[in-house]
Amino acid sequence: RSGPFIDGQKKLSPFRASFTEVIKTESEGRQIVRELKKQGVDFVKVHSRLPREAFFAVADEAEKQGLKLVAHVPKDVSVLEASNAGAHTIEHTESLLGESIYLEPASLRDKRIQEALDGLKTERGKAIMGQLAKNGTWFDPTLIAHYRGFSTSPSAFERAFPDKLLEVVK
Repeated sequence: RSGPFIDGQKKLSPFRASFTEVIKTESEGRQIVRELKKQGVDFVKVHSRLPREAFFAVADEAEKQGLKLVAHVPKDVSVLEASNAGAHTIEHTESLLGESIYLEPASLRDKRIQEALDGLKTERGKAIMGQLAKNGTWFDPTLIAHYRGFSTSPSAFERAFPDKLLEVVK
């Protein structure tokens, strides 16, 4: 279990605020990791609005505390930077795109996700996945979440993933 998410400033619903620690600085990031360690968490989970400097402080402190880092990659951090900083997992397909995916009009999201998935078949994509493997970083695309809520239509999902996988998540 992770305890509360560690994230940066954003408007939070009362429900989401109940399990999110909002931090702004490196020192706040280090402090919350130490507090989570005292609470007995198994890993630290960061989210996409965490400031760049705070992310690297959290990653460093998690390593010092012997905790794994699970990352919804922050918008100012690349997937490779997150992996190189010690991320144990990279969460969700949209992490391949960064924060910009949330800024896209709904009509473009499927196209951008498809482009990102197709990009994994290129030499650059192979290099990224190779570095993730070398670092021992797992990529968790969270396919069911994408299918049920992120995509504006299942068509991009259906094109991107084999039929048997689609049958499993339906």
